[in-house]
Amino acid sequence: VIVSGVGGQGIMLLTRSIMLAAKLSGLRIIGSEIHGHAVRGGSTYSIIIYGSNNESPILMKNSVDYIISLELAEALRMGPYLKKNGLVISSNTKIVPVTSVLKNERYPTEEDVKDEFNGWARATIILDTKAITRKLGNSRVTNSVLYGVFSVFEQDVIPLETFKEALLTQVPKKSLEENLKAFEEGVNIAEKEVKVATSKSY
Repeated sequence: VIVSGVGGQGIMLLTRSIMLAAKLSGLRIIGSEIHGHAVRGGSTYSIIIYGSNNESPILMKNSVDYIISLELAEALRMGPYLKKNGLVISSNTKIVPVTSVLKNERYPTEEDVKDEFNGWARATIILDTKAITRKLGNSRVTNSVLYGVFSVFEQDVIPLETFKEALLTQVPKKSLEENLKAFEEGVNIAEKEVKVATSKSY
């Protein structure tokens, strides 16, 4: 699993929650530290491996089952590492670097990201997380929404209740309720995605 985004988006909380859920399920875990500029606004990512004999979290092309991204362009940046039929779960949030603004560079759109993974990824799920978190009443729980989505696709390996337990262990006590609601919203979104996917004929 790659968790990507920019500094200040809560990548460490998301990473630690997945790692703890895997640990509670008795799985072997390897994780990396955050790479890149671990400061607000800097590109950053983490790597998680569980249930594998792999001894190293070093990234190789076509080696990742999941990309979970809190920022749209960062999902695209991680694209070369995704396995055939891997899954992309991303926020549509755009945090445009100052350098891109100064150079008047075109920033990728949702369609750009979908086109990049079309025919390669099993699915590319891009969420309007600002709208979702606005409905939930807390703009700081995007990571818990994406965590909930991810948990549905991995529930055959790690039970949903274990994912929930891990999250509630990691978040501050004062924000338990908000993060639980965000997690459950992510679960509901993913379950709808699964129903749509299984109802299609290929």
